Amino acid sequence: MKTFARIWHYSQTPLNILLHTLLGGTLIPLVWSILPHQRSS
Repeated sequence: MKTFARIWHYSQTPLNILLHTLLGGTLIPLVWSILPHQRSS
């Protein structure tokens, strides 16, 4: 199983997008989530 994850920015909001997984030759979409912005201390 192989997964592809990307983080893109829309304005100031980071979008964490887990695009799909390849399972037995079939691409299966998994998750699209908007993560809250975390600040460094």
